Amino acid sequence: MNTIAIEKYKNRLIQTFTIKNSTVKKNFLALSLLQVTNYLVPLITIPYISRIFGPEIFGLINFATSFITYFWLLVNYGFDLSASRDIAQNKNDKVKINEIFNDVLFSKLFLYLIALIIFLIILFTVDKINQQNSIYLLLFFGGFFNIFFPTWFFQGIEKLTFSSLLNFITKLLFTIMIFSIIKSKDDYLLYPLTIIIGQFLVAILSIYIILKKFNIKITLVPLNKIIITLKKSWQIFATTVVINLYTTTNIVLLGFLSTDYDVGIFTAAYKIVAVFISIITIPIGQSIYPNIAHSFSKSSEEGFRKIIKALKFIIPLTLFSSFLLLIFSNFFISILFGPKFGEANKVIRILSFLPFIIGLSNLFGIQGLLNLKKDKYVYLITSLGALIGLLLNFCLIPILRFNGAAISWLITEIVITIMMFIYFIKNSNFLFLIKKAL
Repeated sequence: MNTIAIEKYKNRLIQTFTIKNSTVKKNFLALSLLQVTNYLVPLITIPYISRIFGPEIFGLINFATSFITYFWLLVNYGFDLSASRDIAQNKNDKVKINEIFNDVLFSKLFLYLIALIIFLIILFTVDKINQQNSIYLLLFFGGFFNIFFPTWFFQGIEKLTFSSLLNFITKLLFTIMIFSIIKSKDDYLLYPLTIIIGQFLVAILSIYIILKKFNIKITLVPLNKIIITLKKSWQIFATTVVINLYTTTNIVLLGFLSTDYDVGIFTAAYKIVAVFISIITIPIGQSIYPNIAHSFSKSSEEGFRKIIKALKFIIPLTLFSSFLLLIFSNFFISILFGPKFGEANKVIRILSFLPFIIGLSNLFGIQGLLNLKKDKYVYLITSLGALIGLLLNFCLIPILRFNGAAISWLITEIVITIMMFIYFIKNSNFLFLIKKAL
């Protein structure tokens, strides 16, 4: 499939979900830009960084980043899904949107305090973390500014152009600083520092836009209301945690059970696969999510019809991405990371069909079951997947190292996708509508 064919598929997808003001089209393009800047722009720096740092330092940075991710899971608390869904379902009620914004903002600040206590305990009690405490401290305290970059808000009101532009500015600044200040292995602490500067900038601009453009007024939220907000989003938060247990946890367990070198090899492959997953699967999923949620609020059948239409485009696009990974894995590694990362080629081949598998999982799970308000099923399925992933990692990593982590992730995603599909068709007339559509 060539570039022209891809564009045709994208255009047809956009037409499928276009509403009067072309909101979905704008959001799809905005999310594509967001994912390109999140993953492709950093790839500009990777050939430079990977050759300066080598697999071990590169592995250390990615292990630390993955470890800190657990704390951002707690702080974000699944609001990217739950809060954006609430705003999408109340997008014509300005008072309600203002209330949701403040509830989420102060809930995140409260959760950050809890995360800080847990982080400091681990920092001073776990040797592997304490030995390189500077990088962990930089990453943790720098992440505070992420609280004030509410992608969930822009997604809910279907104005993702703002977050995309802000993110692009941040990543551009990050890229310039990387080439300007990092010159040797000893500069590895400057890497998280460049991320912090970017996060600070985007936080300031985000709050300014939200206050001025959307007339949001920040008002203090009492503790009892924060607790209510957290209880309401608990199920989705728990789901995001268990999803992380079979994705990012691969890197963390690899760091504890193996070496920084193995983490460097695995994360090199992981970053390339993540680009393909994120540029296609995530923009499609996030841009149609509020639109499908709105359709389900009208009738279940209308929501199912939107999912069927999305299926026609997600399958060929994600399959194309997977075949690209499979065929050109060695090329991607040699260009982006160099000969020291040659072993990552095997990892990419193992993970090559994840864009296709995750695309289907997102459609049946996030777009389908969550919009059917079957949050409990999504949580149970992902919990089982997380358990399977943890067991596989503990069994395979000591034997197969980075390849073991890759095989664990692949098997886990396959199991989850199959279960998402089974539960989705059990709770819908989806198959009947497919037959009718054909």
